Amino acid sequence: MTSCICCGAISSRIAFSCESTRVVECNVCGLGKTVPEAVVKEASYDGTGRALAVYAKQETRGKEYAEAFLNALAARVGITGGRLVDCGCSIGVLVDAATRRGFNASGIDLDQEAIAYGLEKNRSVKVGQLTDLPEDCADVIVLLHTLEHFPDPAAALNDCSRIVGQGGAVCVSVPCFRGTLPRIFPSRWYGWQLKQHYYHFSKIALERMLKQNGFGRVVAWCDSMDHRIEWNRLTNARQAVLNATLTSVAMVGGILGHGDQLHAIGIRE
Repeated sequence: MTSCICCGAISSRIAFSCESTRVVECNVCGLGKTVPEAVVKEASYDGTGRALAVYAKQETRGKEYAEAFLNALAARVGITGGRLVDCGCSIGVLVDAATRRGFNASGIDLDQEAIAYGLEKNRSVKVGQLTDLPEDCADVIVLLHTLEHFPDPAAALNDCSRIVGQGGAVCVSVPCFRGTLPRIFPSRWYGWQLKQHYYHFSKIALERMLKQNGFGRVVAWCDSMDHRIEWNRLTNARQAVLNATLTSVAMVGGILGHGDQLHAIGIRE
């Protein structure tokens, strides 16, 4: 990394490597970047429905995640309503959950098939991106496992600041490569996604980037991503032991505040 986009430092180290691709981590703020950047590709929406089938199958887990997120939003910063826009909404599970709780919720995504599925479910979703949204059109904008897909996350957060206006909030969730599981078993961690994730966040880097882009108050914490074991997919005892070990490490890390999922809520004061 020639110069960190978060803190400007030029001191870095290799945090993870896989074949010819690596994650270079800033030694000052901990922001990671996939190098070379050319390996990162946008998700392919080829019209086959394969991604859509996965989203539909995982809708139950999505509902669980949405409810946990909305609970955290209320408990951490007291937000229980208002205009909410989910950027990267996929099929609109969070939009649906937020609407049921009284939010004026809508969502945008680049995946046309996912949006079509969401519309069939009568969810307020549409094809779009952050730059399409007008100034001060939301009270809360949500980026759940979305910010890491932006080639310029600082610009994305600056857009969020424009969109929510004074007193508005941005809610970000990203994989955290500094969590216990990726530190102990880096090659077994599914959170890297080097062909999709431009950047990899530490708590310090995400907080700093939020503050640099207009969000003066930041509440951040770590927990664990979803590591539940799908027993029906295991073929032997070795796989079962390995998966049980990884799940246990992830759970302990999450309980101790060193999980592999980072959340941050920034308030524009």
